[in-house]
Amino acid sequence: KPAEINIQDISKSMRSGCWRLICDSKNSNPTILVDLSRWNPHEYTVEEYVRMIAFFQCNVFTGKKEGVHQFCVVFDMEGWAMWHATYVSYIKELISLVQNHFPERLLHVFILNAPYIFQGIWAIISPLIDSKTRAKIEFIYDTNRMAELFEASELPEKLGGTYSARYPVPNLIGQPNLKEKDPFKEGEESEEEAEAVVDGGGEGG
Repeated sequence: KPAEINIQDISKSMRSGCWRLICDSKNSNPTILVDLSRWNPHEYTVEEYVRMIAFFQCNVFTGKKEGVHQFCVVFDMEGWAMWHATYVSYIKELISLVQNHFPERLLHVFILNAPYIFQGIWAIISPLIDSKTRAKIEFIYDTNRMAELFEASELPEKLGGTYSARYPVPNLIGQPNLKEKDPFKEGEESEEEAEAVVDGGGEGG
Protein backbone atom coordinates (compact mmCIF):
# COMPACT_ATOMS: atom_id res chain seq x y z
CA LYS A 1 0.00 0.00 0.00
CA PRO A 2 1.48 3.41 -1.01
CA ALA A 3 0.51 5.02 2.30
CA GLU A 4 2.62 2.47 4.19
CA ILE A 5 5.83 3.06 2.21
CA ASN A 6 8.65 4.45 4.33
CA ILE A 7 11.11 6.79 2.65
CA GLN A 8 14.06 4.82 4.03
CA ASP A 9 12.72 1.73 2.26
CA ILE A 10 13.23 3.47 -1.08
CA SER A 11 16.39 5.38 -0.21
CA LYS A 12 18.53 4.03 -3.07
CA SER A 13 16.14 5.23 -5.74
CA MET A 14 15.16 8.40 -3.89
CA ARG A 15 18.66 9.58 -3.04
CA SER A 16 19.79 9.44 -6.65
CA GLY A 17 18.03 12.78 -7.02
CA CYS A 18 16.38 11.63 -10.23
CA TRP A 19 12.90 12.41 -8.91
CA ARG A 20 12.03 15.51 -6.88
CA LEU A 21 9.15 17.91 -6.48
CA ILE A 22 9.91 21.37 -7.85
CA CYS A 23 7.60 24.35 -8.30
CA ASP A 24 3.87 24.40 -8.95
CA SER A 25 2.59 25.37 -12.37
CA LYS A 26 0.82 28.68 -12.87
CA ASN A 27 -2.39 26.72 -12.36
CA SER A 28 -1.13 25.50 -8.95
CA ASN A 29 -0.47 21.94 -10.09
CA PRO A 30 2.48 20.34 -8.26
CA THR A 31 5.27 19.38 -10.64
CA ILE A 32 7.75 16.53 -10.44
CA LEU A 33 11.12 16.83 -12.15
CA VAL A 34 12.67 13.61 -13.44
CA ASP A 35 16.33 14.25 -14.20
CA LEU A 36 17.62 11.44 -16.40
CA SER A 37 21.24 12.44 -15.83
CA ARG A 38 20.80 11.11 -12.29
CA TRP A 39 18.87 7.92 -13.12
CA ASN A 40 20.72 4.93 -11.64
CA PRO A 41 18.38 1.91 -12.11
CA HIS A 42 21.31 -0.49 -11.89
CA GLU A 43 21.55 0.30 -8.16
CA TYR A 44 18.07 -0.82 -7.12
CA THR A 45 15.34 -3.24 -8.11
CA VAL A 46 12.35 -2.53 -10.29
CA GLU A 47 10.21 -3.27 -7.24
CA GLU A 48 11.84 -0.38 -5.36
CA TYR A 49 11.35 1.85 -8.39
CA VAL A 50 7.61 1.09 -8.39
CA ARG A 51 7.40 1.81 -4.65
CA MET A 52 9.22 5.11 -5.14
CA ILE A 53 6.79 6.22 -7.85
CA ALA A 54 3.83 5.20 -5.69
CA PHE A 55 5.36 7.17 -2.78
CA PHE A 56 5.35 10.32 -4.88
CA GLN A 57 1.78 9.68 -6.03
CA CYS A 58 0.69 9.35 -2.43
CA ASN A 59 2.44 12.47 -1.13
CA VAL A 60 2.55 14.95 -4.01
CA PHE A 61 -0.66 16.77 -3.03
CA THR A 62 0.11 17.15 0.67
CA GLY A 63 -0.09 20.81 1.65
CA LYS A 64 -1.38 21.92 -1.76
CA LYS A 65 -4.36 24.15 -2.44
CA GLU A 66 -7.76 22.61 -1.84
CA GLY A 67 -9.24 21.32 -5.05
CA VAL A 68 -5.88 20.60 -6.74
CA HIS A 69 -5.93 16.93 -7.70
CA GLN A 70 -3.64 16.75 -10.74
CA PHE A 71 0.11 17.00 -11.13
CA CYS A 72 2.61 17.59 -13.93
CA VAL A 73 5.84 15.77 -14.72
CA VAL A 74 8.87 17.26 -16.45
CA PHE A 75 11.32 14.75 -17.92
CA ASP A 76 14.72 16.36 -18.50
CA MET A 77 16.24 13.89 -20.93
CA GLU A 78 19.70 15.45 -21.04
CA GLY A 79 21.99 12.72 -19.82
CA TRP A 80 19.95 9.89 -21.36
CA ALA A 81 22.46 7.20 -22.34
CA MET A 82 22.26 4.08 -24.46
CA TRP A 83 22.68 1.85 -21.40
CA HIS A 84 19.46 3.30 -19.92
CA ALA A 85 17.56 1.48 -22.67
CA THR A 86 18.50 -1.87 -21.10
CA TYR A 87 16.19 -0.92 -18.21
CA VAL A 88 13.10 -0.64 -20.37
CA SER A 89 11.28 -2.88 -17.85
CA TYR A 90 11.44 0.01 -15.36
CA ILE A 91 9.93 2.38 -17.91
CA LYS A 92 7.15 -0.09 -18.64
CA GLU A 93 6.32 -0.28 -14.94
CA LEU A 94 6.20 3.53 -14.75
CA ILE A 95 3.76 3.68 -17.66
CA SER A 96 1.60 0.91 -16.22
CA LEU A 97 1.44 2.43 -12.76
CA VAL A 98 0.53 5.92 -13.91
CA GLN A 99 -2.03 5.11 -16.58
CA ASN A 100 -3.63 2.10 -14.89
CA HIS A 101 -3.66 3.18 -11.24
CA PHE A 102 -3.47 7.00 -11.23
CA PRO A 103 -4.86 8.02 -14.65
CA GLU A 104 -6.88 11.02 -13.46
CA ARG A 105 -4.06 12.48 -11.36
CA LEU A 106 -1.71 13.08 -14.30
CA LEU A 107 -2.36 16.41 -16.01
CA HIS A 108 0.65 16.94 -18.29
CA VAL A 109 4.00 15.36 -19.15
CA PHE A 110 6.66 17.62 -20.62
CA ILE A 111 9.73 16.07 -22.23
CA LEU A 112 12.73 18.37 -22.65
CA ASN A 113 16.24 17.99 -24.05
CA ALA A 114 15.52 14.64 -25.67
CA PRO A 115 18.66 13.47 -27.55
CA TYR A 116 18.47 11.81 -30.94
CA ILE A 117 19.26 8.40 -29.45
CA PHE A 118 16.05 8.59 -27.39
CA GLN A 119 14.00 8.11 -30.56
CA GLY A 120 14.79 4.42 -30.56
CA ILE A 121 13.42 3.74 -27.08
CA TRP A 122 10.46 6.05 -27.71
CA ALA A 123 9.49 3.88 -30.69
CA ILE A 124 9.38 0.90 -28.31
CA ILE A 125 7.53 2.44 -25.38
CA SER A 126 5.10 4.82 -27.10
CA PRO A 127 2.79 1.98 -28.31
CA LEU A 128 2.40 0.97 -24.64
CA ILE A 129 0.90 4.36 -23.79
CA ASP A 130 -2.86 4.59 -24.23
CA SER A 131 -4.33 7.39 -26.33
CA LYS A 132 -5.68 9.32 -23.35
CA THR A 133 -2.29 9.41 -21.65
CA ARG A 134 -0.44 10.11 -24.89
CA ALA A 135 -2.56 13.22 -25.40
CA LYS A 136 -1.06 14.60 -22.17
CA ILE A 137 2.54 14.28 -23.41
CA GLU A 138 4.29 17.23 -25.02
CA PHE A 139 7.84 17.36 -26.34
CA ILE A 140 9.32 20.77 -25.56
CA TYR A 141 11.87 22.19 -27.99
CA ASP A 142 11.72 25.83 -26.90
CA THR A 143 12.02 26.71 -23.21
CA ASN A 144 9.85 29.78 -23.85
CA ARG A 145 7.00 27.29 -23.74
CA MET A 146 7.94 26.49 -20.15
CA ALA A 147 7.73 30.18 -19.28
CA GLU A 148 4.09 30.07 -20.36
CA LEU A 149 3.39 27.30 -17.86
CA PHE A 150 5.55 28.18 -14.85
CA GLU A 151 6.76 31.26 -13.03
CA ALA A 152 10.31 31.89 -14.23
CA SER A 153 11.46 32.78 -10.71
CA GLU A 154 10.53 29.28 -9.50
CA LEU A 155 11.57 27.27 -12.54
CA PRO A 156 15.15 25.86 -12.58
CA GLU A 157 17.50 27.59 -15.00
CA LYS A 158 18.10 24.35 -16.86
CA LEU A 159 14.41 24.28 -17.76
CA GLY A 160 14.30 27.86 -18.94
CA GLY A 161 13.63 29.66 -15.64
CA THR A 162 15.73 31.87 -13.39
CA TYR A 163 15.73 29.76 -10.22
CA SER A 164 19.41 29.05 -9.57
CA ALA A 165 19.19 27.08 -6.33
CA ARG A 166 18.63 23.33 -6.22
CA TYR A 167 15.37 21.89 -4.97
CA PRO A 168 15.96 19.28 -2.26
CA VAL A 169 15.08 15.60 -2.53
CA PRO A 170 12.30 14.65 -2.45
CA ASN A 171 10.92 18.09 -1.41
CA LEU A 172 7.57 16.61 -0.34
CA ILE A 173 5.75 18.36 2.49
CA GLY A 174 5.76 16.23 5.63
CA GLN A 175 8.60 14.00 4.44
CA PRO A 176 12.30 14.29 5.32
CA ASN A 177 14.70 15.53 2.68
CA LEU A 178 17.60 13.19 1.98
CA LYS A 179 21.21 13.77 1.11
CA GLU A 180 21.68 13.24 -2.61
CA LYS A 181 24.15 10.63 -3.71
CA ASP A 182 26.90 11.82 -6.03
CA PRO A 183 26.15 9.87 -9.26
CA PHE A 184 29.85 9.91 -10.15
CA LYS A 185 31.14 8.70 -6.80
CA GLU A 186 32.48 5.17 -6.97
CA GLY A 187 32.32 2.60 -4.23
CA GLU A 188 29.81 1.71 -1.55
CA GLU A 189 28.52 4.34 0.84
CA SER A 190 28.61 3.91 4.57
CA GLU A 191 25.38 3.10 6.38
CA GLU A 192 25.42 6.61 7.85
CA GLU A 193 25.68 8.18 4.39
CA ALA A 194 22.91 6.01 3.01
CA GLU A 195 20.52 7.04 5.78
CA ALA A 196 21.52 10.72 5.95
CA VAL A 197 18.62 13.14 6.38
CA VAL A 198 19.26 16.75 5.36
CA ASP A 199 16.25 18.24 7.15
CA GLY A 200 12.89 17.35 8.53
CA GLY A 201 10.59 18.20 5.66
CA GLY A 202 10.23 19.46 2.13
CA GLU A 203 8.82 22.75 1.01
CA GLY A 204 6.81 21.22 -1.78
CA GLY A 205 7.66 23.84 -4.38
